[in-house]
Amino acid sequence: MPDSLSSLLPEDATTASAKSAGGATGSLSDAALPGAAFNPDDFDVELSQTSLADADEVLKSTLDEAMSLVGGNRAFLALVDTVSGELVLRFTAGEGWTDDIRRLRVNVQAVSGGGGSSRRGITRHVVVNSRPYWTGDVSRDPHYIGFFDDVKSEIAVPITASSGGVIGVINIESTESDLFNQEHARLLAPLTRRAAIIVAMAEHQLREEALIAIGRDFNSMADLDALIHDVVQQAKKILRADDCSLFLMDEAAEQLELVASHGPLEEQAGQHTAKYRIGEGLTGWVAQNGRVIRVGDPRTDSRWKGVFMEAPAGEIAAVMAVPVHTHRLKPGVLRVVRERKGSLYFLPQEFTQADEDVLVTLAGQLAVAIDRTRLTSRLLNAERMAAWGEMSARAAHMIGNTVFGVKGHLNELNYILKEKDP
Repeated sequence: MPDSLSSLLPEDATTASAKSAGGATGSLSDAALPGAAFNPDDFDVELSQTSLADADEVLKSTLDEAMSLVGGNRAFLALVDTVSGELVLRFTAGEGWTDDIRRLRVNVQAVSGGGGSSRRGITRHVVVNSRPYWTGDVSRDPHYIGFFDDVKSEIAVPITASSGGVIGVINIESTESDLFNQEHARLLAPLTRRAAIIVAMAEHQLREEALIAIGRDFNSMADLDALIHDVVQQAKKILRADDCSLFLMDEAAEQLELVASHGPLEEQAGQHTAKYRIGEGLTGWVAQNGRVIRVGDPRTDSRWKGVFMEAPAGEIAAVMAVPVHTHRLKPGVLRVVRERKGSLYFLPQEFTQADEDVLVTLAGQLAVAIDRTRLTSRLLNAERMAAWGEMSARAAHMIGNTVFGVKGHLNELNYILKEKDP
């Protein structure tokens, strides 16, 4: 008999008595999507018209089409949650699904069935090996963990991002034995590609919306410090980083100083303790050369010094830093760090070109905000000095007139005194 997945239910879940037809669990808008950066080569005219609001429906219809195409009875589409490292059932099709089953989470790093079994599930097997898998007799399959007792055959096909790595799985089950074969896997491949494009476009749209929201903040927030902290926090979230820090140039000391951070360095921000000399480490190199740097394990880069550690060196998966070009001679640096996550070992964890484009955009907006604030301050100071100058001129004129009048009276008094003097 196949192993049971009942042990994977959330701790607070209660057994659902009523069974329901397939549906959706949550929405892509609130999912921790993998870094499936949109590839222009994947552009599809029809799919390009898909809004974020419609993405869920397109993925659900894709799953229905996949199940019908291969003659399955039930199916689900699971996506990787980049926060927990688990596969989350996002969409289901066919009869028999309960809310409890839909809440199942498959830990890709280490999942086993009950009773000490070494089985870890066909879905996990597909994620780990990045290739389709099918079985005609689940009771004899070494990987299978069962959702339902009547399943005889199962096929699972990976959803692979254009940048590499499996970001999800389409899994289809049947009550017939020996139903699926290699031809079915071939038929499902275009549908998994469609799903990958939709996921990538959804993440792309979510990032666009976040950037637009930050743009509104630039126009509405007058407090530069609050704006900087908002940008740093949002950059960390958008780029799935574990730390985002902003260093600005102290021109008097010729050093970069940490002014804002969201992550392990947060307590050092503004304390004048976290500083880089120009050219020191990856951060100092960016300030010196005014160019972007994007690396995986920083220990492999000769420029890395590890001066301020967001995480132990061996736990850093990627570092990316971009210059913040203000009107001052030396730029600041906006930097993000991503820690290595063992639960996401099957996904590339380095920052992508799409990630770089986002960070460069944010750095450009920050530079404009910083320059605008400085210019506004200079204008206010100039206006203040002009006002003081005008007041001084008027005061001098008034004092001059008074002194002139007093001087005239003194001269007249002196003349009178001389006439009365014998």
